[in-house]
Amino acid sequence: MELNFYKRRRGKRGYFFSLDALFALIIILGVVLVIRPSSTQITHDMALQEDLVGVLSTLKVGEIDSGYVRGLISSGEITNLDNTLLEQIGEFYANSNSEAADMANNLLGSLDLDLSVGLYFNNQEIARDSSIPMASAESVWTSRQIISGIGNGANGSSSGFSSRAFLFSENNANYFYFGGYVGDGNITVYLGEGVSSVKGEAVFSGNFNVSVNGNSPTEYSPSLNEPFPFTLNSGFVTGKNYLSFTSSGNLYVAGGFLKIFYIDSSPLESETKYSLPGIEGFINLYDSFFVPGSLSSLEVFLNYTSAYEVFLSIGNTLVYTGNGSNEEVTLDNSTLYTALGGYSWMDGATIPFRLGLENVSYLLNASLDADVFSVTDLSGSMQLREFCSESGLFCGSQWTCENWCGGVWLTEDKIGLAKEANKVFIDAVIDGGDENRVGLIGYSTSFISSAFHSLSRDNASLKAEVDSWVTGGSTCICCGINEGVDRLLSESDAGKFRSLVVMTDGEANVECARQGNTPDLNGNGVADDAGDDAIQAACDAYNNYGIRIYAVAFGTGADTDTTEGMASCGMGEAHTGTVENLIAIYEDIAEEIINAAYYEQTVVGEGFSTYLYPSSYISIDYEKTIPYGMIITAESEEFGADGVGEFEFPSNAIPYGARVVSYSGSKWTSMVDVNSGTGWQNVFDLEDYGIEFTELGDPYVVNLPLSMLALGNNSVNVSLGLKPNNLTLGSQYDKVIFSVVKNISSFSPIVASSGGCIWTIEFEDDTNETMSFPSDYTGVDVCSYTSSSIVYNNNHATDYAIYNLLLSLDLNSNGKIETKFTEDDLTINSIEVEGIPFVWETEAQVRVWR
Repeated sequence: MELNFYKRRRGKRGYFFSLDALFALIIILGVVLVIRPSSTQITHDMALQEDLVGVLSTLKVGEIDSGYVRGLISSGEITNLDNTLLEQIGEFYANSNSEAADMANNLLGSLDLDLSVGLYFNNQEIARDSSIPMASAESVWTSRQIISGIGNGANGSSSGFSSRAFLFSENNANYFYFGGYVGDGNITVYLGEGVSSVKGEAVFSGNFNVSVNGNSPTEYSPSLNEPFPFTLNSGFVTGKNYLSFTSSGNLYVAGGFLKIFYIDSSPLESETKYSLPGIEGFINLYDSFFVPGSLSSLEVFLNYTSAYEVFLSIGNTLVYTGNGSNEEVTLDNSTLYTALGGYSWMDGATIPFRLGLENVSYLLNASLDADVFSVTDLSGSMQLREFCSESGLFCGSQWTCENWCGGVWLTEDKIGLAKEANKVFIDAVIDGGDENRVGLIGYSTSFISSAFHSLSRDNASLKAEVDSWVTGGSTCICCGINEGVDRLLSESDAGKFRSLVVMTDGEANVECARQGNTPDLNGNGVADDAGDDAIQAACDAYNNYGIRIYAVAFGTGADTDTTEGMASCGMGEAHTGTVENLIAIYEDIAEEIINAAYYEQTVVGEGFSTYLYPSSYISIDYEKTIPYGMIITAESEEFGADGVGEFEFPSNAIPYGARVVSYSGSKWTSMVDVNSGTGWQNVFDLEDYGIEFTELGDPYVVNLPLSMLALGNNSVNVSLGLKPNNLTLGSQYDKVIFSVVKNISSFSPIVASSGGCIWTIEFEDDTNETMSFPSDYTGVDVCSYTSSSIVYNNNHATDYAIYNLLLSLDLNSNGKIETKFTEDDLTINSIEVEGIPFVWETEAQVRVWR
C-alpha cells in the first residue's frame, strides 16, 4: 500500500514520502543508535513512539496520498482537511464514530514494525498492531499528547454546535387531598375537565373498587394501615371527570392524595377552592384547608341529603347545623366573618375543620372496651437460674465462684420478672377503662390449663393465678396463640378491642396441626417449622377475627425473627426485652392497647343513609403574588422509622410551597416542626384550636411556611396524639410534597454535532412516552430518561440540551418527570457555532512494547 505523506518545510516546496520510507528512516536512526552501549537501546525505543506521536499530531489528512483517507473525504466522513491525523481520529472518537478505530488500525497496520504498537485515548484502546499482548510484554514505552478543541488547522478553528431546549407546557397537574379521615361509605371525588391520568395513594379501611366516570370498576386489596398506591390511565373524558371509591362494607379513607394530570396546560394559579369529597352512607369528615396569605373572603357551599342534623365546625367554632333533602347551603363571607370573629387568626395557617352528624346513635372516636389475654412462656428455660459470671470446672457454687474463680454469683429470675410484669400489666389495662378485662394463658409444650384465668376485672384473682405459675417443658408458641384466640371468641365479642400479648424467651420448638403446612415465614430457610406455625397462628388471629397480636422476645435467646413476624402479621407491635426492662415493656404494651382501643373504630354506624355531594366546596380569597414560570411539584421519600423527613429545594429554582402529608390513622395530626439548619421550629399545633381533639378536624395536609424553610435541605417532624401532652411518633409513610417555580429552558455546551434522538421518557404517573427531538428527526438513535435507564449522547447538542432539561424537571432525582408534556410542548433551537473549537479534550497515547 502506498500511503504518502506531504511535509511542508518553512514555506519551501514539499517532498513526498511513502509511509514505509518514513518509518524506515525512523528505524535506520534506531539501528545507528544500536552501535552505542546497550543502555541506549531504551533511547531508541522511546524515540520510536515519540516520533510516531509527532507524525500523527502534525501530518494533516489533506496531505496524505491514501486511497483509504481519500475515500473518507469523498464520502463526507472527513470534512476538515486541515485536521491532523490524531485530531481526525479524535474527532471520530468524540462523535462515537467507528471510523476512529478503523482509521487508526489502517495506519498502524501499515507500519510493518518488529515491535508492538497501540493508540489509546484516555487509557481506552483505539487500535493496535501487536504480536504479543501488552500484558505479556517485558517493556512498555508510552508517549502522550493532549487533544482539545478538535480543530487546530490553518485557521485554528472548527464548527461546533449548541442547542437550547425550551418547554412551553405550563401547569398540567394538580393535587386532590383526602382529609385525615373521610367516610363512611362510598366516596366520590370530582377531578375536573380534560383529565389524562391519575396517580394516587391512600390508606383504605379494606378492599375497595375504583370506577372512572361510572365505567366498570377495578378491585383492589390494600394492606391495612399502609398507603396503597394506584394509577389510572383510561376512562377519562374531555368534560367533567369523577372517581368513585366503593366497597361492600363501610369504606373510609384515613388520609391520602390524588395527583391529577390534565390534557391541556393552564397558567399558574394559587389555590382558592377546596373541593370536598362526596360521601354516600355516613357523612364523617375530618380535614383542613390552608390560607397562604392574608384572607380577604371565605365561602362554603354544602350540598347534602340527611334526615339527621349535619354540622360544620371551622377551627373550634361551630358555623352551621341543619338537615334536609338535597339541601344546598351557601355560607357567605359576611356570615362566616361574623361567626369566626374575623379572619386575622387564619392568615398563613392550616385550619382544621370537621363535618359530621349530630345527635345520632353512633360511636364517635369513643373508647372501646379492651379484652386482652396475656400469653406467657412457662417453658423450662424460664426457671430461676443461678450461675457464675466466670466459667470453669470449679465455678459451680457461690463460694468457689467468688473465691477460686474470681467471679460474681448471679441470679437470673426470668419467671419472677414475668410474674411482676404481668401484675403491672393487669393493673394498667384494668385501670385504663371501666370495662377493660384481662385473661391469662400459660404455655410450654402445650397449653397449660392450670395456668389459665378467664377474662376478668378482678385484680386479686388474676394476680393469685400469676403467683401459682411454675416452669417446665418445651416451647409451643402457636399453642398459646391458638388457645388465646379460642378464649376470646368464646368470652368476648367483635364489638370490643381484642388482643393477645405473647411472650417467649426462646425459640418455638413445637408445631401445631391447626396451622397446616406453613411456608418459611421466619426466614430461617426451613419451611413448616414451629416458628412458621407461630407466625401463621398470629396471621390467622388477625385475618380471621381481627385479633391483634403484641409480641415480646424476652432475653438473649429469644427468636426475634419469629416474634417480629407474629406482630407484623397480627398488626400489633413487636418488643425486645431484657432482664432489666421487661416490666417497662409490659407497661408500654398496656398503654398501646388502651390507646388502640380508644381510637381503633373512629365511627360505628349502621343503617345510615346520608349524602354529601362532591359539588360541595370551601372557597378562599387572599392577597397573593403569582410568579412567572412553571410550577414543578415533587414528593420526598417516605419519612421512615425515625419519623423525620428530609426534602431539598434546588438552588436553581424559586420555592413555591411545601406541605407535609400525615398518615395519622384515627389519631390526630397534633404537631409539626421544621428545621432548615437553624434549629427546630413549630409550624402547627392542634392544641391552638382546642384541647378536645374529638371536636376538631384532623389535618392530613399541614402547610410548611416558606419563611421557615431554606434553599437546600430541610427536615420535618410530625407528632400524633389523642389529646394534648399524649403525643407519639408520626407515621413512617409520611412525606413532603413540595413545589418550585422554574423558567424551563436548558442549553448544551458547544459539542461536535447537532444530533437528534428518539426519546423514551417516564413520567410520575408511571407512563412512558416516545418522542422525537427535534420533531423532524428521522434517524435511528435512541435515548431514554426513565427510572431504569438514562441514555443520551453528550457529543450531540440536541441530546445534551434535552437531557439537561429533563434533569431540571426531575426534582426528586428518581428518573421520572413530574410535569407531563408532549412533543408539541417542547421546542429545540440548534445553533452552529463557527470559529470556536467544541469543548472536548482527551489524552492520546502511543504505546510501544515488546
